[in-house]
Amino acid sequence: MNARISTLRTALPLALCALALAACSTTDDTADAASAAAQATGSAMAEGGTRIAVTLTFEGETCTYDGPSEAAAGTVELTFVNNTEGYGTAELFGLDEGYSHEDAVAALAERTDGGWPSWMREIGAYDLTPAGETNVWTKDLDPGAYAAFCVDTSPKEAFAAGGLTLTE
Repeated sequence: MNARISTLRTALPLALCALALAACSTTDDTADAASAAAQATGSAMAEGGTRIAVTLTFEGETCTYDGPSEAAAGTVELTFVNNTEGYGTAELFGLDEGYSHEDAVAALAERTDGGWPSWMREIGAYDLTPAGETNVWTKDLDPGAYAAFCVDTSPKEAFAAGGLTLTE
């Protein structure tokens, strides 16, 4: 038997058991059980179970950010909805200390070479997302400031969405 299939057959029942125990728990152990279940299934969950949901919806020349502006550091689940007529992508940047989402928007407006300033670090980007499709990206993020953008691929143009500050 393939080792990967064997591992999946073992991990799945364990994850289901952990979820069942979490659902039945009436103590503070619920968060611990949910975190163990997430780790058993391979999904990213920050310590303490913090999950931040962010949605970027790209429509025409508008990129709408739906999510908190500030939260405790943890796992960010970024959903990108491409409602344009062509391919698009979402990009999430970490900003060096002292920079804000507003600074990133200003830099976007001023750029002429198509590049990003050195104080914006690409944290993640989707592969090209066809028109009408949705992608979900999950990553554990440290405290700091972040900026999210939608990018039209033809012609390549970025549209500011929103900013997120993660705290300790």
